[in-house]
Amino acid sequence: PDSYREVFGTEAKQNCFLVKLNGADFQELKRALRTVPGFLSLKDAAAGRESVQTTARALNLLIVLMIAMAGMMACFILVNLSGSYMNHKKKELTVMRINGFSVGECIRYAATELVVTGVIGILLGIPAGLGLGYVVIRATEQSFLQMDRTVDPRTVLFSALITAGFSLIINVLA
Repeated sequence: PDSYREVFGTEAKQNCFLVKLNGADFQELKRALRTVPGFLSLKDAAAGRESVQTTARALNLLIVLMIAMAGMMACFILVNLSGSYMNHKKKELTVMRINGFSVGECIRYAATELVVTGVIGILLGIPAGLGLGYVVIRATEQSFLQMDRTVDPRTVLFSALITAGFSLIINVLA
């Protein structure tokens, strides 16, 4: 009441109650309360909880779908870039082999640029992903469903390791 008075400048008026039913019938209570003058509404916490759980299940399904699509896109993009890079470097690698470089040295030369590009992509992708994640969470939040906006550092590490793994597999294949 003191905080209410400080913020709004008037006395707090008790007009909302939290009621634990202890086994009583919700509908019966609702019918009884409708006869009380000034009664406006009664909300069932279980129905609200179910609504939040349904929304969370839908969001989790959407997240899994987005992760799968991002993985497929990363795979296709990396295959395309690595293949095009290797085709571009084919003449250069051939000249290196003719000049006496070993196969291992040629592979290291070609792989170095691919690895550096992958590391730069991961390092730039982390802040971009954090920013995009924040925007998506803010856009999907609703008045009755607020989400935790903090990022667990393990998720950043996990996503970087997945991307590095994809990159490694694709580069080995290239």
